[in-house]
Amino acid sequence: MVLDELAYLRHEFDAEKAVTQGLRKELDLETSNVMLLKQQLENNENADQLLKQRQEKTEEILATVELRHDEEGEQIAFSVATYSSFGPVSLDSNIPMEITYTNIGGGWNSVANVFQAPVAGTYHFTASMHVTGSQLALCYIVHSTTVDQTKVAALYDGYDDGQSDANAVILELEAGDYVHFQLAAYADSQIYNTVENVYTTFSGFLLFT
Repeated sequence: MVLDELAYLRHEFDAEKAVTQGLRKELDLETSNVMLLKQQLENNENADQLLKQRQEKTEEILATVELRHDEEGEQIAFSVATYSSFGPVSLDSNIPMEITYTNIGGGWNSVANVFQAPVAGTYHFTASMHVTGSQLALCYIVHSTTVDQTKVAALYDGYDDGQSDANAVILELEAGDYVHFQLAAYADSQIYNTVENVYTTFSGFLLFT
């Protein structure tokens, strides 16, 4: 009788032990899940912090770019050229430019072959041309306003084989003023170019407003 009771108690003890071990395994698993969740939460917080820092850095860069743009103001520049010979002409004429290398700010009008200042400011202009053989060429950089027109720089060469000339000028322009590169109606003046040798160029850019 006593032996049967002891056997029963041992069986109950072993069953309780098994239940306890199962509960401990479940507790260990739950503890592991909690630690994993905690780590994920920490990682999310770190990711949120990193994202916030990157966002702040991006905003700082954008603010710097906007500030530099405000400080630099308008950006205007053009550079054009022709590969065709031109002239002589009966009237001083804008030189047709088939090539537009740059037209930042949209000041160059490729139909009228003239630059129109988008904003008031101080601009720098350069021009070049070439003659060949016994020809000669006289060209002008011309500044035009609503009331007058002024030849501000001249380019001249000729009567010798393969002569070139270039000139430059700095002008204070009002918005809407024009600057032309013209061939003069002078003694059969003409310029020489080829597709392989582009000699005639006209360029300008805004220095400051």
